[in-house]
Amino acid sequence: MFLQMLGSLFTHLWRVAPPRSLAAESLVYQLYRVGWQAKPIVVLITFLVGAISAAAFSISANSAPIPMSSTLVGILVLRELGVLIVAIMVAGRSGSAYTAELGSMKMREEIDALSPMGLDRSKC
Repeated sequence: MFLQMLGSLFTHLWRVAPPRSLAAESLVYQLYRVGWQAKPIVVLITFLVGAISAAAFSISANSAPIPMSSTLVGILVLRELGVLIVAIMVAGRSGSAYTAELGSMKMREEIDALSPMGLDRSKC
């Protein structure tokens, strides 16, 4: 099942952007901007969520006895929630970075300069 999904992903990517049309330098640069430069905000928010969760668990553990099953469910929910929070932060930060870059390109009329070169602005 996983290999079928992976093969389908690569097939669709091949159709959308064949390897000969991709610039490796641009791809690596965008991966760097999307992934590596998002690390500080992701680490900060993850730390703050973890600190708040740890404080909530210690307060509830000291004030009232909680059965072990509810504690385990809480920990499992936090593990899933952590992954979701990181994904939302990376997507939001990357989306806003792309939007800002496109806005600055529009302001400097770089997008309009593609028309005289014979390039379709919607496909670039």
